[in-house]
Amino acid sequence: MLFNPPYVLTPDEEVGSSGIEASWAGGYRGRMVIDRVLPLVHLMLSPQGCLLMVLLHDNDPTEVSEILKGTGLDSTIIMTRAADEEKLHVLKVWRQSEPEAATPPPSKLPKPDMQVLGFDRSLYQRVYEPAEDTYMLVDALHASWGSLQKNLPSVCLEIGCGSGFVICTAALLMQGRGQCFATDISPTAAETTKRTLRAHGVDAEVLIGDLLCGMDVRLSGNVDILLFNPPYVPTSTEEVGCSGIERSWAGGKRGREVIDRVLPVVHKLLSGHGIFLMVLVDENVPTEISAMLRCNGLDSSIEISRTADEESLHVIKVWRQKLS
Repeated sequence: MLFNPPYVLTPDEEVGSSGIEASWAGGYRGRMVIDRVLPLVHLMLSPQGCLLMVLLHDNDPTEVSEILKGTGLDSTIIMTRAADEEKLHVLKVWRQSEPEAATPPPSKLPKPDMQVLGFDRSLYQRVYEPAEDTYMLVDALHASWGSLQKNLPSVCLEIGCGSGFVICTAALLMQGRGQCFATDISPTAAETTKRTLRAHGVDAEVLIGDLLCGMDVRLSGNVDILLFNPPYVPTSTEEVGCSGIERSWAGGKRGREVIDRVLPVVHKLLSGHGIFLMVLVDENVPTEISAMLRCNGLDSSIEISRTADEESLHVIKVWRQKLS
């Protein structure tokens, strides 16, 4: 199924006009025609069918993906190009895989007890406190657990473990069937993570160092679950990697200075069935990140989107492209 819609942002009165403008005039956000089609796509696609649709960055592809997801469809950006000062994308859409019948609902899957995390209130100025982005990453892991279980995941790595809430969740899910690893540049965060793990009766190897701590070599091609809640907030470059708690969120220009150091190694880390879950905000330009990952043989889609403290938060899910 193919659709090159009228996607240009124009006054609403131009939509559906009798002239040539009808071929490009998309009204408010360029979405007036697109939004009439989105609710019908799941009714038209065959089980193996796909939709290829052209979008502008101004059409908000992330929101389009969320609307489609609500009708049982997955999607990913498969191509991005710039033309006439416009950023064009091609969105690929297909039916979601049926969930495993035996998989418990996400609400029944384990997660750490907030009352027994490995630190007290006095450490919140030195270790990132679990917040909405933390819970989103855990929810995305829970949502993917059914499909992950089918391939018996044996290696999980979290970059920047902070309080240990996320890696502890992964360890609880894996129930000792495999190895968990976590890294953090802060010795206090690393010790806090160890305490959180011990409090829940699970284990992980926790390393102190910048980002991957050499794990891209040690675990090359073997990571089944890769997790990252990066410093994504747009800030000055000078704030990136500072010594205070700010380094847990300060992402530099477009919030991408730390993220862009990790993207080139994701394809080297993931196993054949591995997935990468990462938190992003709109300012990080998720569509551009998807395009960069695709150049390394990886597909991606937005797994969860929420609004918190006036930020539009997303969790992007990344996996290896299927060989045709």
